[in-house]
Amino acid sequence: MRFSPAPAADLARLHAELGAALEEFERQTERDPYGNPVQLLAFDLLRRLDLDLSPALIEQLLQRLTLHAFAERARRLASYVGDGEPANNRAAIEASIRRLGFDRAGKPVSFERFRATVEREVYGIVITAHPTFGLAFRIERALAALALDADATGEKLNPAERQRLARRVIEAEHRPEPGIDLKAEHNLSLEVLENIRTALSQLYEAAFAVAGELYPDRWMELRPRLLTVASWVGFDLDGRADIPWNDSFYKRLKLAAMQVRYYRDRLTEIAPLVDGSTRSAFSSLTKRLAVAADEMDREIEIFETASGDPKGARDRLAAVARTMHEGRKTRLVSAAEIAAGLEQALVSAPETARPAIAVLLAEVLNHGLGLAHIHVRLNATQLHNAIRREIGMEGAPDDPSRRRSFHAAINALLSDVKPASINFGSLMAERASAKRLFMLVAQFLKYIDATTPIRFLIAECETSFTLLTALHYARMFGVDDRIDISPLFETIKAFERAPRILDDVLANPHYAAYLRKRGRLCIQTGFSDAGRNLGQTVTAATVELLRSRLADLLAERGFTDIELVIFDTHGESVGRGCHYDGFAQRFAYVASPESRRRFAAKGIRVKQETSYQGGDGWLYFMTPAASLAAVARMVEFALETPEEKSADPFYADYDYVTEFFIAVRQFNERVMGDRNYATLLDSFGPSLLYPAGSRAMRRETEGTAQRPDLVHPTQMRAIPHNSILQQLGLMANTLGGVGQAIRKDPEHFQRLYRESPRFRNLMAMVRWAMAFSHPDLLKGYIDLLDPGLWLMQAAHHSSVGHSDELRQVSDHLERLGSHEKLTRIFRVLQADYLDVVAGLGPEGVAAEPLLPAAMRRDLHLLHAIRIALIQRIFLLSTHIPAFTDRHGITPEQLMAKVLHLEIDSAVAVLRRIFPMVEEQFDLAAFGEPASYRSEEAQSYEAEHRRIFEPMGHLYELVRRTGSAITHIIGAVG
Repeated sequence: MRFSPAPAADLARLHAELGAALEEFERQTERDPYGNPVQLLAFDLLRRLDLDLSPALIEQLLQRLTLHAFAERARRLASYVGDGEPANNRAAIEASIRRLGFDRAGKPVSFERFRATVEREVYGIVITAHPTFGLAFRIERALAALALDADATGEKLNPAERQRLARRVIEAEHRPEPGIDLKAEHNLSLEVLENIRTALSQLYEAAFAVAGELYPDRWMELRPRLLTVASWVGFDLDGRADIPWNDSFYKRLKLAAMQVRYYRDRLTEIAPLVDGSTRSAFSSLTKRLAVAADEMDREIEIFETASGDPKGARDRLAAVARTMHEGRKTRLVSAAEIAAGLEQALVSAPETARPAIAVLLAEVLNHGLGLAHIHVRLNATQLHNAIRREIGMEGAPDDPSRRRSFHAAINALLSDVKPASINFGSLMAERASAKRLFMLVAQFLKYIDATTPIRFLIAECETSFTLLTALHYARMFGVDDRIDISPLFETIKAFERAPRILDDVLANPHYAAYLRKRGRLCIQTGFSDAGRNLGQTVTAATVELLRSRLADLLAERGFTDIELVIFDTHGESVGRGCHYDGFAQRFAYVASPESRRRFAAKGIRVKQETSYQGGDGWLYFMTPAASLAAVARMVEFALETPEEKSADPFYADYDYVTEFFIAVRQFNERVMGDRNYATLLDSFGPSLLYPAGSRAMRRETEGTAQRPDLVHPTQMRAIPHNSILQQLGLMANTLGGVGQAIRKDPEHFQRLYRESPRFRNLMAMVRWAMAFSHPDLLKGYIDLLDPGLWLMQAAHHSSVGHSDELRQVSDHLERLGSHEKLTRIFRVLQADYLDVVAGLGPEGVAAEPLLPAAMRRDLHLLHAIRIALIQRIFLLSTHIPAFTDRHGITPEQLMAKVLHLEIDSAVAVLRRIFPMVEEQFDLAAFGEPASYRSEEAQSYEAEHRRIFEPMGHLYELVRRTGSAITHIIGAVG
């Protein structure tokens, strides 16, 4: 609790009372178009805060609303993953694999045909550390366990355990881990990856069980793959300067050490089932693995503590580097020797031991020396900066006047690559981040795992020059045979150019040879940043169009014999391209049945990958039971055979569909370029939520207590951008422009919506966003910054003191001068919202049924409470004592912080200006008597107690309200 406990109160009664009041205000405003029920309730709550509602009681009510939202989130999570019973999910996996043994007519197929699919990678899980860790880790674990009704071992929760978890949730402050950093995120990712590994082990067991049933004489020949798991936690350097190379290296070592110990433990468990020479071989291999893991642990400790580059750390790094180099011949750097021992044992072991050996062999072949494969990532600009001097590049690589010469220069380098040998000292000395990352990859392959491929993701890839540059460095540092270069298409320019970029590299002899050697082409599409700029529905349609063009392009260029890997980066929020209606719709949203059919028709093998971002995305893997359920849904999707032909009118009505999405895109581009929209995002910004990850949500201005300049929307990261819209009550990045597009031809829209499954799948995202959005909510926040409204309150207030507070807030807001800008962008968004409502029509397409009525009421109630709390903070700020500009900030700048809800920063400044206890002088020690006492020597304890501390506590309630809203929405950002 932030406030002293309130006297016992009937919270259920208060909850119902406020809900009834909200409904009454809604009825009143049906007759009053100028009224806003959320705002009216907020005014009423503010008034009652001076009467019968203490902040402590509001705090308890917020906890009640938070728990209701948590329960709804748990219910929805359970529904999302489907059947959570482990036995049923094991059966579902076996059923999906068994269908591969029969053709469409139900006739058995050959072992070779069955094997061809089971030994392919058909789907990939990618774990990322996006800042969506909105809950403390122990509450995330409780959420997953309560939702799936299963404990950490996968067993059904007993009543006592369920009660213990419920008590944990009830008593917790629903907020992220305080001071969360990358190390904490990485440690949680290891826990998640272990749960996924357990589920994949059961997948392999199922594959062998089915193979033994269908092909009893050949099941041991099977080497199932099907699903892979990768992580970029600690390896994503795009936009981050806080991850030194040694940090990434020790995290990769940790993945290896954990997996090696797992192999050792599994061998120890299997050893009693075998005898003779096999048991002896297992014993030798077990000792080899134990020594390797211990060696890695020692190296982990040195690399982990080497940040900052002090001389002592450099000397320790140099010493361990020499030891690693000298021991390379005996160092365990490949899973091949483990696999070879298991291959031999599989033939010679007794029947009873063979299934366990076969499963472990599959794990070794799939995981290699790591708990997960890894993805590294940087930005295209980092590559351009690295190559700039080598080819004398001035300006952008896609400058039409120089493009040909730049390409000629990079092709010349590729024709005569001079290999470079490196060591760890090279990494320490290198300043170009792109070169350093390639060096790091080389050291991963040299000292940790020499055979498992590494994905090299390039963000904001807008020209083929970028990919050729990456290939140049891959060859220079000798990693091109084990690295998969993958462009990320997420910007408007990148999506427009993607077909040409890929056509260019397919036609380039160097890159074509590289792809043939690797046997695969990897691309990545970004739903988060693209959805922020284009609009979420446009992004999905654009990705699908890219997939269709890519199918044609690979066929035309003669590359249908290589594998295509499509990694779709989206999160758990509707604003980042995650379909709300279960895993089946989630997969269909990013990889429609029609696009999969087109690839199949051209004989192109496709591996689909999707990301699971941060705390929200890891919920599916927070327990073994949840992980198995998620894996079952993935297998069902990946092994499903698309229909032979689609009759969906979405693909025939090309002109209307194209114009519809162009209209949505144009709207979003106009909004993103509107300075008034930037003002809206900046009004309260990320201050409505706690920091939810190690990546900062706001760029701080160093060396000053002043507010940073207004950030243009295109410079803001996708997750904080989406979070702001969620917390302000209007998900414009999903809804924006859809109303405008509908309005052009409502009848055509309605017809396509009725007849097209694909169009309904896309528009379902709009319906879901509508469930959490309403102009009244956004207007309530905008009007907090309306000086006229505060002045009107002052005119109607009988207390002179309160009236003066209200007028002071009005004066500060007048100087801030943002309200008129906010009302202009509000009208743009409101008009489009009304067009969506009208366009969805009267046929039950309205959003309310998707969200229980009681939960929608609670959502609006939470917004009203938060608006009242913010008003209270503003009023308290009028009592801040006057001060002079001697702390690097003026009173006006301090008030600007308060009005933007940067309360932590404002209170920290106030504590410096008005310290609780000043330094005390013993005046008697100076000889002569002195009765004067300076005001500067007095303590400001009263101001801290009456103003600063309550402002801080009320702000905590503001952010905890944001956590409750996040529970209802189901994701951060």
